[in-house]
Amino acid sequence: MHPGAYLIARGQPVCAPAKQQSLVLSFSVVSPLTLRCHKRGPAHVTAANITHGMQCPAAIGLQLRQVAVQAVLQPDVGTERDPLADESQMPLTGKRIMITAPRQYAHKLAAHLIMAGARPVWVPSISITHIRHQDKSKFDEQMHNLSQYDHIAFTSRNGIHAVMQRLEVVQGSTQAALQALNDSKVQCWALGADAQLLRSYGVQSVQMPTEASTQGLVTELRMQGRAQGARVLCPVPLVTEGLVEPPVVPRFLEALQAAGAEAVRLDVYQTAPGSNQAACAVERHLLRSGGIHAIAFSSTAEAQGLTQIMGGAEAIRDAVHDHSIILAAHGPYTAAGAGAVLGCHIRCINQDFSSFAGLVTALEQVFTSQRCKGLD
Repeated sequence: MHPGAYLIARGQPVCAPAKQQSLVLSFSVVSPLTLRCHKRGPAHVTAANITHGMQCPAAIGLQLRQVAVQAVLQPDVGTERDPLADESQMPLTGKRIMITAPRQYAHKLAAHLIMAGARPVWVPSISITHIRHQDKSKFDEQMHNLSQYDHIAFTSRNGIHAVMQRLEVVQGSTQAALQALNDSKVQCWALGADAQLLRSYGVQSVQMPTEASTQGLVTELRMQGRAQGARVLCPVPLVTEGLVEPPVVPRFLEALQAAGAEAVRLDVYQTAPGSNQAACAVERHLLRSGGIHAIAFSSTAEAQGLTQIMGGAEAIRDAVHDHSIILAAHGPYTAAGAGAVLGCHIRCINQDFSSFAGLVTALEQVFTSQRCKGLD
């Protein structure tokens, strides 16, 4: 299926009674099982089951396929907010929030911030790509031997995309890849909303820990009695080009070992610096001149990349001190890691870190508190 081909499908919204809707759907670039709704109101497909397919004539060189699906929908980002809210109801109105996430995540955080009235300033401090070296023999070997593992522990959406795409290459087709994974009887784990991404690929056996973190995953395996003696495949990033691997992954692997499991690391995608000082001169001037109200980190590596772009950790600390810039982090582990990189304490931390909505809520609470104290 070619990315961007359109389908007519029948979907069942989770918030509606038994009523069929006609939706215009398209396949995403990442998987023929990941569907998106277009031009049909504030909803998108979060899961879809293809029931049958029919090959249609080619159009402009693209192979199109018409399929019938049962789709599960949920509101778009920010639709829980009053669309007619004024500034008094949105404490982030006009606040320039610097976001440092790679493009795969930045658009989601930006959407939440925009719906909250903020003005995101994107500085891509890291990039996430396929591993650039040509030797994928170890990757392919593991894709052929999934049945040797009890669990696959996905710690990011990018790990899911990398594994599912490579498995499709190794097995020859999407259907064969899913068949191999489902037949292997391996239990797949994912954090928070990432579990839905796995299901959208068609993976049948998916579980997620109560706490959407790597340590929460280890705790869940312990509590279920499924860690001792288990073999766990861990698809993780290869950190390169001057960035230092944050402690999250090593601590995760160590925790699995301490729980009695055999943790097998597999580098499946690459994390590298996402920009440089020359390309971000305007954003650097904004930070140093007081034009930024907050910086939001979604990973420790982003703090490393930002220090390279902004001329060092001291330059960031000076700007934070001089202009009372709020530092925010997506969860306590990111807060600890990014704080260590920058040499300062990060106090704005979302407690519900299963999605970026919690991070925006944490920022709103901080700015609301400042407004109440007359500091805004």
